[in-house]
Amino acid sequence: MDRRIVIALLVVIVAVAAGMRFHGLAAQSLWNDELNTWEGTRYPGAPEISPPLYFAGMRAAVACLGESEWALRAPSAAAGTLAVLVMFLVGRRLYSDLVGLISAALMAVMWCPVYFSQEARPYALLLLTALLSTWLWIEVVGRLCDGKRPGWGSGAGYVVAAIATCYTHYFGLYLVLLQSLAAAGYVAWKRPRALGWVVALYAAVALAFLPWVPHMRSHLGIRGVKIAEPTPASAWGFLKFLAGYSEIATCLLIFAVGWIVMNAFGLAKPPKPAEGAEAEGQAPAKAAEPEPETPPRFPAADLLIMLWLVVPFAGAYLRSVTATPILSHRYLIISLPAVCLIAARAAALIPVKPLAQGCIGGGAAAALALWLMFGVNYYGTVTKESFREAAQFVVANEAKYPGALVIQHSWGRHYLDYYFERLGSPVRADFEAGLKKDVADIDDRIRARNPRYIWFVFAHRVPDREFLQHLFETYTPLDSSPPLVDAGAVVFENQRPTGPPRSMPPK
Repeated sequence: MDRRIVIALLVVIVAVAAGMRFHGLAAQSLWNDELNTWEGTRYPGAPEISPPLYFAGMRAAVACLGESEWALRAPSAAAGTLAVLVMFLVGRRLYSDLVGLISAALMAVMWCPVYFSQEARPYALLLLTALLSTWLWIEVVGRLCDGKRPGWGSGAGYVVAAIATCYTHYFGLYLVLLQSLAAAGYVAWKRPRALGWVVALYAAVALAFLPWVPHMRSHLGIRGVKIAEPTPASAWGFLKFLAGYSEIATCLLIFAVGWIVMNAFGLAKPPKPAEGAEAEGQAPAKAAEPEPETPPRFPAADLLIMLWLVVPFAGAYLRSVTATPILSHRYLIISLPAVCLIAARAAALIPVKPLAQGCIGGGAAAALALWLMFGVNYYGTVTKESFREAAQFVVANEAKYPGALVIQHSWGRHYLDYYFERLGSPVRADFEAGLKKDVADIDDRIRARNPRYIWFVFAHRVPDREFLQHLFETYTPLDSSPPLVDAGAVVFENQRPTGPPRSMPPK
């Protein structure tokens, strides 16, 4: 393809990606995990069972940009936009400019990368570092397979990118481990004498990660949010997640895998004319000759992208069924680039002109963009927990119920305080309660302050029914927030209710 056309199309794709990621960045409330990110930047020592790179970067970002919802999410939006650019580079290095452009266009508009690029969590950075390390891995391993030494720039660059991937998320460490096994396999197959380079590269990565190993071991013993055990249907759910929860896109992804496999074995290529047809005076059918297929630039590239999709899921699945469940869709965002590459490669294998192949890939990207905006109404549907709206309801009624005690039920001590502070209110959460075991001492804690009014505010965590029942039977409910997403607020008067019992709000 003409270089100027490639650059122009890439600029358009990256601009679309940036627009989709920065648009509506502060439209929804921060949810539980994002508030955990904020708490880690404000309060040193806040619990976080992840490697430190993302959180160190967030502390620097907060120092420069502030603590608004936009500021907390902007680093992810920037990382997600850069990931689209690197997606092009990976596709180009494996195959061609066309495959790079199609795969970048798909990543620009798919639900999964857009969603996690608008979240103050490490997944967009994980996607970016995974792509950067893979791009440099292809260069290094490709040179070793060709019998050449890797350049100092690419070799050192890969080591730095791999270290960054490991320090971003433990599934990044998992990906780098898989890259090391793949590198050893490729080099042993093509140039066994070059295995020393592989050992040297990964020894450098291991040495750099070694100081974090004691922290990682302590994290392995921490029980966080329980992940459900996988089932045979988990594979379909995983593909559907990567395809943006579109049944049609998921089926087309499976078809693309089959199409690539068929081409690899020569099963999808048009049959050759029968031998002897010209000798018998039969003119062979005149058909339009498609453009010759551009061969992959990396050995067994089709196998590589298939393994990239399957192996991370398979390893997490086996670990989940044999030990502690770790199979979470968001962790497996490391396999998302493989989906884009498989779809782009399948489009490039269709026996038509390259312009038609590009139109097919562009049409797929346009369909995914329409699905995002209208199929799931991404920018118009509230999906994140309503911490902000619950706090707004309390602050709006602050003058009506002065001096109220605030009981919160969430996973973080300061999560609701973030919004109280942002709203300019002096209200703060006084203590945490909401479980059945808290019933035993809740009255003593309230009597110690003896307020006239009591707020109970919950978000993300569902309070136990026994706790709610005790509040409604012991104190007089006065008002409650309208229905919110996984959140709510109820205000009580500090006296025993009279008359018929008031019903509790729905959970």
